[in-house]
Amino acid sequence: MSVLVSVKKVKDCWFAVALNDLNELVASTISKRGKHDIAVSLASVLRRFDRVERGTDARAGRLIEALYDMYQGKPASIDARLSLDHIAPFHQAVYEKTRSIPIGRVSTYGAIARSLRSRASRAVGHAMAMNPFVLVVPCHRVVRSTLEIGNYGRGPEVKRELLRREGVFFSGRKVSPLSVWTPNPR
Repeated sequence: MSVLVSVKKVKDCWFAVALNDLNELVASTISKRGKHDIAVSLASVLRRFDRVERGTDARAGRLIEALYDMYQGKPASIDARLSLDHIAPFHQAVYEKTRSIPIGRVSTYGAIARSLRSRASRAVGHAMAMNPFVLVVPCHRVVRSTLEIGNYGRGPEVKRELLRREGVFFSGRKVSPLSVWTPNPR
Protein backbone atom coordinates (compact mmCIF):
# COMPACT_ATOMS: atom_id res chain seq x y z
CA MET A 1 0.00 0.00 0.00
CA SER A 2 1.21 3.51 -0.73
CA VAL A 3 0.73 6.86 0.95
CA LEU A 4 0.68 10.41 -0.41
CA VAL A 5 2.33 13.00 1.85
CA SER A 6 1.52 16.66 1.28
CA VAL A 7 3.43 19.40 3.10
CA LYS A 8 2.77 23.12 2.94
CA LYS A 9 3.94 26.18 4.83
CA VAL A 10 1.25 28.71 5.63
CA LYS A 11 2.49 31.90 7.28
CA ASP A 12 4.45 30.83 10.38
CA CYS A 13 3.61 27.13 10.45
CA TRP A 14 4.17 23.95 8.42
CA PHE A 15 1.24 21.57 7.86
CA ALA A 16 1.26 17.99 6.59
CA VAL A 17 -1.24 15.28 5.80
CA ALA A 18 -0.72 11.69 4.71
CA LEU A 19 -3.44 9.86 2.75
CA ASN A 20 -3.43 6.16 1.92
CA ASP A 21 -4.68 4.45 -1.27
CA LEU A 22 -8.19 4.35 0.22
CA ASN A 23 -8.13 8.15 0.68
CA GLU A 24 -8.10 7.69 4.45
CA LEU A 25 -6.16 10.13 6.60
CA VAL A 26 -3.18 8.22 7.96
CA ALA A 27 -1.60 11.16 9.77
CA SER A 28 -1.66 14.92 10.13
CA THR A 29 0.80 17.18 11.85
CA ILE A 30 1.94 20.76 12.27
CA SER A 31 5.26 22.37 13.10
CA LYS A 32 6.48 25.84 13.86
CA ARG A 33 10.04 24.46 13.90
CA GLY A 34 10.33 23.61 10.22
CA LYS A 35 9.97 21.05 7.47
CA HIS A 36 12.52 18.66 9.03
CA ASP A 37 10.35 18.48 12.18
CA ILE A 38 7.40 17.42 9.99
CA ALA A 39 9.47 14.56 8.53
CA VAL A 40 10.51 13.38 11.99
CA SER A 41 6.92 13.59 13.23
CA LEU A 42 5.61 11.44 10.36
CA ALA A 43 8.49 8.94 10.19
CA SER A 44 7.05 6.25 12.47
CA VAL A 45 3.68 6.28 10.70
CA LEU A 46 5.15 6.18 7.19
CA ARG A 47 7.32 3.11 7.90
CA ARG A 48 4.26 0.91 7.47
CA PHE A 49 3.92 1.74 3.78
CA ASP A 50 5.59 0.14 0.78
CA ARG A 51 5.69 3.40 -1.17
CA VAL A 52 5.69 7.02 0.02
CA GLU A 53 4.91 9.66 -2.58
CA ARG A 54 5.41 13.37 -2.03
CA GLY A 55 3.08 15.84 -3.65
CA THR A 56 -0.39 17.22 -3.37
CA ASP A 57 -3.79 16.73 -4.86
CA ALA A 58 -7.08 18.59 -4.37
CA ARG A 59 -8.15 16.45 -1.41
CA ALA A 60 -4.84 16.88 0.42
CA GLY A 61 -4.96 20.61 -0.30
CA ARG A 62 -8.44 20.86 1.27
CA LEU A 63 -7.27 18.92 4.31
CA ILE A 64 -4.31 21.25 4.81
CA GLU A 65 -6.67 24.24 4.52
CA ALA A 66 -8.89 22.67 7.19
CA LEU A 67 -5.85 22.09 9.42
CA TYR A 68 -4.88 25.74 8.99
CA ASP A 69 -8.40 26.82 10.00
CA MET A 70 -8.17 24.56 13.08
CA TYR A 71 -4.75 26.02 13.88
CA GLN A 72 -6.34 29.49 13.75
CA GLY A 73 -8.99 28.34 16.25
CA LYS A 74 -11.79 28.25 13.70
CA PRO A 75 -14.27 25.41 13.45
CA ALA A 76 -13.42 23.17 10.51
CA SER A 77 -14.40 19.73 9.40
CA ILE A 78 -12.20 17.04 7.99
CA ASP A 79 -13.86 15.26 5.08
CA ALA A 80 -11.73 12.14 5.30
CA ARG A 81 -12.08 8.89 7.17
CA LEU A 82 -9.32 8.24 9.67
CA SER A 83 -7.17 5.19 9.02
CA LEU A 84 -7.45 3.34 12.33
CA ASP A 85 -6.32 -0.16 11.33
CA HIS A 86 -2.92 0.31 13.01
CA ILE A 87 -4.31 1.86 16.21
CA ALA A 88 -5.06 -0.12 19.37
CA PRO A 89 -8.76 -0.31 20.33
CA PHE A 90 -8.25 1.64 23.59
CA HIS A 91 -6.48 4.43 21.70
CA GLN A 92 -9.30 4.46 19.13
CA ALA A 93 -11.83 4.94 21.95
CA VAL A 94 -9.70 7.72 23.45
CA TYR A 95 -9.44 9.49 20.08
CA GLU A 96 -13.19 9.21 19.50
CA LYS A 97 -13.89 10.70 22.93
CA THR A 98 -11.30 13.44 22.43
CA ARG A 99 -12.89 14.42 19.11
CA SER A 100 -16.10 15.17 21.02
CA ILE A 101 -14.49 17.89 23.15
CA PRO A 102 -16.06 21.13 21.90
CA ILE A 103 -13.91 23.95 20.56
CA GLY A 104 -13.15 26.42 23.34
CA ARG A 105 -13.27 23.73 26.02
CA VAL A 106 -10.85 21.25 27.59
CA SER A 107 -11.14 17.97 29.43
CA THR A 108 -8.69 16.13 31.66
CA TYR A 109 -6.88 12.84 31.14
CA GLY A 110 -8.75 11.44 34.14
CA ALA A 111 -12.18 12.57 32.88
CA ILE A 112 -11.53 10.95 29.50
CA ALA A 113 -10.46 7.72 31.26
CA ARG A 114 -13.53 7.70 33.52
CA SER A 115 -15.84 8.29 30.54
CA LEU A 116 -14.35 5.12 29.04
CA ARG A 117 -15.00 3.21 32.27
CA SER A 118 -11.30 3.13 33.05
CA ARG A 119 -9.04 4.53 35.75
CA ALA A 120 -6.08 4.58 33.39
CA SER A 121 -5.50 8.31 32.99
CA ARG A 122 -1.83 7.61 32.21
CA ALA A 123 -2.92 5.35 29.35
CA VAL A 124 -5.03 8.23 28.05
CA GLY A 125 -1.91 10.42 28.26
CA HIS A 126 0.02 7.79 26.31
CA ALA A 127 -2.69 7.73 23.63
CA MET A 128 -2.47 11.52 23.38
CA ALA A 129 1.33 11.34 23.03
CA MET A 130 0.94 8.76 20.22
CA ASN A 131 -1.83 10.67 18.39
CA PRO A 132 -1.04 10.58 14.65
CA PHE A 133 -3.92 12.95 13.84
CA VAL A 134 -2.71 16.31 15.18
CA LEU A 135 -5.56 18.86 15.33
CA VAL A 136 -8.04 16.37 13.82
CA VAL A 137 -8.01 14.52 17.14
CA PRO A 138 -7.61 17.62 19.32
CA CYS A 139 -5.26 16.21 21.93
CA HIS A 140 -4.29 19.80 22.75
CA ARG A 141 -7.71 20.04 24.46
CA VAL A 142 -6.73 17.46 27.09
CA VAL A 143 -5.05 18.85 30.21
CA ARG A 144 -3.90 17.68 33.62
CA SER A 145 -6.37 17.34 36.50
CA THR A 146 -4.64 20.38 38.10
CA LEU A 147 -5.70 22.30 34.95
CA GLU A 148 -2.08 22.90 34.01
CA ILE A 149 -1.79 22.44 30.26
CA GLY A 150 0.87 19.75 30.49
CA ASN A 151 3.02 18.49 27.66
CA TYR A 152 2.35 18.57 23.94
CA GLY A 153 4.35 17.03 21.12
CA ARG A 154 4.48 20.31 19.20
CA GLY A 155 5.59 22.16 22.38
CA PRO A 156 3.63 23.49 25.37
CA GLU A 157 3.73 27.04 24.00
CA VAL A 158 1.95 25.82 20.84
CA LYS A 159 -0.65 24.00 22.97
CA ARG A 160 -1.35 27.16 24.98
CA GLU A 161 -1.56 29.21 21.76
CA LEU A 162 -4.02 26.72 20.19
CA LEU A 163 -6.21 26.75 23.30
CA ARG A 164 -6.15 30.54 23.49
CA ARG A 165 -7.10 30.84 19.80
CA GLU A 166 -10.02 28.46 20.37
CA GLY A 167 -11.33 30.66 23.18
CA VAL A 168 -10.22 28.69 26.25
CA PHE A 169 -10.01 30.89 29.34
CA PHE A 170 -6.92 30.93 31.51
CA SER A 171 -6.41 31.85 35.13
CA GLY A 172 -2.70 32.59 35.35
CA ARG A 173 -0.75 29.58 34.06
CA LYS A 174 -3.74 27.22 34.37
CA VAL A 175 -6.91 26.70 32.38
CA SER A 176 -9.87 28.37 34.05
CA PRO A 177 -12.46 25.94 35.46
CA LEU A 178 -14.97 27.81 33.26
CA SER A 179 -13.43 26.11 30.20
CA VAL A 180 -13.61 22.54 31.52
CA TRP A 181 -15.93 20.07 29.77
CA THR A 182 -16.79 16.67 31.17
CA PRO A 183 -17.43 13.88 28.64
CA ASN A 184 -20.40 11.57 28.93
CA PRO A 185 -19.68 7.95 29.81
CA ARG A 186 -19.69 5.39 26.99
